[in-house]
Amino acid sequence: MKIYNIATIGTSSIAAEFMETVQDIPNIRLHTVYSRDIKKAALTAEKYGAEKYTDSLRDICDDGEVDAVYIASPNSFHAPQTEIMLDAGKNVFCEKPLFDNARTTKRLIEKAKSKGVLLMEAYKTAYMPEMKLIIDNICKLGKIRSAFFPFGKYSSRYDAHLRGENVNTFKNEFSNGGLLDMGIYGIYPSLMLFGEPKSVTGTASIVDGGVDGVGFVTLGYGEFCTCVHYSKVSNSFLPCEISGENGTMTIDRINIPKKIEIVYKNGEREVILDKSIKAENMSAALHTFEGMRGETLAFVDALSRGVLDVIPDGSLLSSHEISLAGSRITDEVRKMIGLTYPSDSL
Repeated sequence: MKIYNIATIGTSSIAAEFMETVQDIPNIRLHTVYSRDIKKAALTAEKYGAEKYTDSLRDICDDGEVDAVYIASPNSFHAPQTEIMLDAGKNVFCEKPLFDNARTTKRLIEKAKSKGVLLMEAYKTAYMPEMKLIIDNICKLGKIRSAFFPFGKYSSRYDAHLRGENVNTFKNEFSNGGLLDMGIYGIYPSLMLFGEPKSVTGTASIVDGGVDGVGFVTLGYGEFCTCVHYSKVSNSFLPCEISGENGTMTIDRINIPKKIEIVYKNGEREVILDKSIKAENMSAALHTFEGMRGETLAFVDALSRGVLDVIPDGSLLSSHEISLAGSRITDEVRKMIGLTYPSDSL
């Protein structure tokens, strides 16, 4: 069994979750930790057992032992750092959002293919068993008529932003904002379940710092539409719904579902998933939220098979198609709400 050596870019909490995840996957090994702060890189490497640490991206590019790179830097750094690694022939596993506009997404997907390396967006919901349950049971709803995917989570950095502390989370220069950070939690499931929409509309409010805090996106599919609500400046406790002519599926939250239920038009209810029920009463697999494990296993499996794209189990679209369609949608919404990033002009 080949062991794949991976380097990480970034030392945020999401990067820490990834470094923790790889500890329990036998055919991937944390090899190098990168940070602009060499002391932070050294401490992180020691904590997670990495062989090397560095503050130079060139060190990673030139290291023949590094097979792949996981990127968890601010959004605006995803594209330039990915391009550097692709040019060096490294496989790239990049946090969502993959890139901040469709032009860049298309170009770098094509570059990855031309280099013969894997480029995959790290969107863990797509590779969770809970998402597979939604896909497998949606046929029971009959003809789909509407879907509603709300996801609002008050940012842990918003209070600091309101105090004027100039946090990166709400800086336009880093391609941040609610749409790219939170909105794709509703946009991507729509793409996985229904494919690319025929029409897109959006509205949002812009907060100080020049990014969107809260908004709505409507994806039109002809005979039905999906409504996505997102927020980084308030919490939402509304469940998601997928409504068909035979019944409605409710999902308590789309990023990490804990309860999935179908209410049929005759009033009967079918519990697809309820993590409050003891494990002996349901399949044990349905009680385990694997976090990043599922997406990381999918990435490593693709490396081992030598494929350049991945199709999440049951999805209508592949990873590349989801990333590109998602970028096209968010580009269209940003035009409507007047949100531009410095990278748009590059």
